[in-house]
Amino acid sequence: MFSHWWFTPIQVQNLFHQVGLSETDYTLRAFGNLLTQVGTLLNLRADELTCRELEFVDPCHPVLICARVVKPVDRRTAKPEYRDPWEPVREPAKWNPILGHHVW
Repeated sequence: MFSHWWFTPIQVQNLFHQVGLSETDYTLRAFGNLLTQVGTLLNLRADELTCRELEFVDPCHPVLICARVVKPVDRRTAKPEYRDPWEPVREPAKWNPILGHHVW
């Protein structure tokens, strides 16, 4: 398993504040703890842990962070400015039937 992003609830709150949302525009709920994280990485089944271990919520090591965000009525965003599409600097590779692969 590979993680591209790893957040804590405080980091998610900071992201919401950076885009201009207030505390009343969203609700956050965290689920899981360090033990369930390690159990997930070790491929442990849920029935190998007790209900108390599964239901304990550790805000510093959540497995899942759920957010419900409601767009404010008065929220307006500016239209992004136009940017020219990216194009490669060189010519695309051409297929060489003799060599059996693409060449520049």
